[in-house]
Amino acid sequence: MEKIYEYFYDTSGWRLFKKRSITNTEKGRKKEYDTTVYIRSLSGGNVLEERRADNSIDKILVSGLIEADGEGNIKGYFHKDALGSTVIETDPNGGVIQKTRYDAFGGIEWQENELEKGEKPNNLLYNGMEVDSDGLSFRGPRQLNFDLGRWMSKDKIPGVINDPLSLNRYVYAKNNPYKFLDINGLDDILFDGKYVYWRDDNQKIVLILKARSGLLPSNPQNPDQRNYTSPDFQGEKNKGPIPEDTFEIHLSDNAEPDKSGGGWGRAGWRLKYKNPIKRILEKLNLIRGGFFIHEDHKDDGTGGCIGLFEKGKPMGKARIKWLLNRLKKYAKNNKFIDLIVKYRDSLKNKDKKENNKDDKKKEDE
Repeated sequence: MEKIYEYFYDTSGWRLFKKRSITNTEKGRKKEYDTTVYIRSLSGGNVLEERRADNSIDKILVSGLIEADGEGNIKGYFHKDALGSTVIETDPNGGVIQKTRYDAFGGIEWQENELEKGEKPNNLLYNGMEVDSDGLSFRGPRQLNFDLGRWMSKDKIPGVINDPLSLNRYVYAKNNPYKFLDINGLDDILFDGKYVYWRDDNQKIVLILKARSGLLPSNPQNPDQRNYTSPDFQGEKNKGPIPEDTFEIHLSDNAEPDKSGGGWGRAGWRLKYKNPIKRILEKLNLIRGGFFIHEDHKDDGTGGCIGLFEKGKPMGKARIKWLLNRLKKYAKNNKFIDLIVKYRDSLKNKDKKENNKDDKKKEDE
């Protein structure tokens, strides 16, 4: 019996479907096929459904914690440890279906199943990664070999001298899986309304820059002198901050630095919605768009772009140089980097209270 496994991915590295072909030599080389199609969230990361080749639903997943069949009947709940690994699965009545214990790198030390005849065991296991039929676990375009404790393909990002473990591009979680999570081998950038964080492939923060989005009262384009950097004003076109979403910085698509002393400052990169449907809606002017991440050179906020600054002044030369070099290095192996806009709940609540106070003050006047 011969088995061939094929995996197909989109341009962002997320798996679209997998195909297993089995050739039974005992039956005159008769071939059988088994295909799984993945339906993902708009951001691309979370699997929502797994479908068969005929488009019928095989499995529904809710936040990686609940599994249901194609008709929506709940089959089980996943209980995870601190690393996100499924250690227990229970049925809707609380009965234990499956227990799993792992070694440091995700190998199964032992597993107990209480499955009915014909049922498949849960394969969302170590760190929430899916285990393929060939015994390897995958996240994005890379597969992890539990026995070796190594990725089966190289990290796209070359290592750096001051982080010796990063020089081995097959290492998983810096050889310390109890402390680190190797999410997908890719860096990303997070903007929370106050700061921009550059995070490496273990979600470790390697750079923090002050940032804001939306017009400040001191901006001449802001006639009512309201502070539009509050997340409550996400819908205010040309005034409010960039909306919560996932964007891509296409590293070859950058704006020329403005040497006149205004505009971009020293750098500017265009932001594109990660969701292709939203990209179309942006072109049709049906949703807000045209965002950049750049230096807030005039120190008066931005009309929706993300402005970088330092201590109320344009960014220091050393820090903007570091950012430029980091992006340049990253661009050698990647076409884009994700930029996630997620405002802190505490910040949203605080701004909401302040805005209510301002509105009440105006009413009193």
